[in-house]
Amino acid sequence: MKKYSIYPIEDMGIFEQYRKARDVFWTPNSIDYSRDDYDSLDEPEKEMVKKILFFFANADTLVADNILDNFMKLDLPSEANLFLAYQIMNENIHAETYGDAIESYISSLELKEEAYHAIEGSDIVANKLKWMEKWVNSNDSVNSLLAFILVESIFFSSTFATIFWMKKLEYPLQGFFKGNKEILRDEVSHYEFSTYCWNKYYKNALDKNYIIEAVIEAVNIECNYIDYIVTSTVKSIDPLRLKKYVKHVANIVLSRMGYEHIFPNEETDHNLRFMDELGIQSTVNFFEITSDNYTKVSGNISFDNF
Repeated sequence: MKKYSIYPIEDMGIFEQYRKARDVFWTPNSIDYSRDDYDSLDEPEKEMVKKILFFFANADTLVADNILDNFMKLDLPSEANLFLAYQIMNENIHAETYGDAIESYISSLELKEEAYHAIEGSDIVANKLKWMEKWVNSNDSVNSLLAFILVESIFFSSTFATIFWMKKLEYPLQGFFKGNKEILRDEVSHYEFSTYCWNKYYKNALDKNYIIEAVIEAVNIECNYIDYIVTSTVKSIDPLRLKKYVKHVANIVLSRMGYEHIFPNEETDHNLRFMDELGIQSTVNFFEITSDNYTKVSGNISFDNF
């Protein structure tokens, strides 16, 4: 019989994740772009920011669509619906936040139209979005769960690292950085939830080699995306280190799913330590925290090993 009440709790791990996510609720109205000076950036820097915005303005809605079309069909405890319903609202907030940035930075109606329909293009951003859309339309909930574990980790890793590398370089985009700090905290919880559900309820649902091939495909797409957004004319951001970081994240994702690393140390030694300054997670890495860590950590916290 279907349960319509919240109590009694079936899965306390999921319920605690829902409460942690809910307790840091924020809205796009808290982000002020009035002091951001996008126009002062040089052309390669503007292009990099624009490509990031074009991706994220569409990606979050694709994640929300995947929840509605696939995740809600998974056989999970009722607490999962609490988290997923909240995540849909989260994704809409993220999409609105990136849309606000586009409206603040870009005056050209033609460019705005391109941004909001980026999936219809023929560039690397469109290819990345189409890979996501493929899983939304797959009608296979378990495959979609796997794909969006990879999206919330591998597909987002280099983009956030690039954003906060820009912050370290003091790009005049304080509103943009504040919004992404809030969004990154949300993405931690989304990744944790998906991985928790996979490990507890779907761990042996797909073949190991199939999973590894999906990880390699996601890494290759992300590395091509890095070359596309961080061109040789962008100063002081090293695409090689970003690619190493992506492979580092891929190894951790596999490890969290119970599989061995596939990328050797020389391909994952990224040394991106500046994320420690964010003050979001303490003594735990963005993609190394466990479900227990997520539900227990509190206080003044910061990233390690990013």
